[in-house]
Amino acid sequence: MDDMDMKVAGTRKCFTAIQADLEIPATNVKPKKLDMMSEIIRDPRKFKKDYRPVTERLTIELNQRLQLIGPSGIDETNFTLFASSSQKAMNETKEIIENLLPH
Repeated sequence: MDDMDMKVAGTRKCFTAIQADLEIPATNVKPKKLDMMSEIIRDPRKFKKDYRPVTERLTIELNQRLQLIGPSGIDETNFTLFASSSQKAMNETKEIIENLLPH
């Protein structure tokens, strides 16, 4: 059973680093964790926090993307995914992008 991996680095005089990875068989605690979580929060929250991470898909036409980010990494789809730390930051990012794109 390959449950240990050991790496050693050093010179003839001494070891400079030793790393041992031990793989211990896991136990299935997922049902127990879910039970504990449901005791605290039974239903999804009805409101969204202001400073939660958000993602949005913006439709940016190919010719506009070329002007926004250049020709590198462009594919044939018109969708680009943006991620932000909050909805406020996402709105600011979208406004900057809209101001940069030709109308």
